[in-house]
Amino acid sequence: AKYFKLLQVLEGHSRAIRSLQFSPDGRNIVSASEDGTIRVWNVASGKLIQNCIGHTSYVCGAKFSPDGRTIISCSYDKTIRLWNVKSGERLKELKGHLGSIQCAIFSPNDQFVVSCSWDKTIRIWNVESGKQVGILDGHSGVMNAVKYFSDGHTIVSASADKTIRLWDIKSMSVIQELEGHTSYAYCVDVSPDGSTIAAGFVNKTICIWGIMTFHNFLLFH
Repeated sequence: AKYFKLLQVLEGHSRAIRSLQFSPDGRNIVSASEDGTIRVWNVASGKLIQNCIGHTSYVCGAKFSPDGRTIISCSYDKTIRLWNVKSGERLKELKGHLGSIQCAIFSPNDQFVVSCSWDKTIRIWNVESGKQVGILDGHSGVMNAVKYFSDGHTIVSASADKTIRLWDIKSMSVIQELEGHTSYAYCVDVSPDGSTIAAGFVNKTICIWGIMTFHNFLLFH
């Protein structure tokens, strides 16, 4: 059996922490907080490496790019921001959403960003130009989460309209609406091999679907 012991307690944020992620090399952690800041910490020393300031409201999430050089953050202030990990400098500010942005993620190849918002849209952005290159409409409720498949062109979204949808961002169209649940969807994830989707709901259930058939085959209470 493996046993874990407390190594560090990282203090510095002044309000609740909304998200955490390890860097791809496992050396650092990025945290996003309701205090409006994004902070990068060294895991071994516990020291603060960067404090990225610029958002004017709660930061809902912060993620490393696959190459570990950039951080993406999203906020209630309706903006997405890209930050240089080494310098802490803001690289770009992406504007277009009309509501709080709940999730923003890099594509597997680092070239695009996908975001979802309480404005009920998913938006695709070019990282290099900072420009919006597409909008996916279709959900009738606020958007809470979005995830990429490893193929780089398929995404899955979770919404308060009680649906989970798969999208092809090349054709900008819905592939499938997943069935088997009747509640507000809060979160969603895709297995590393892309064969399975899991989503969590307000009614205390987790649904799992097999991608090949799109049939709901497990329901956990």
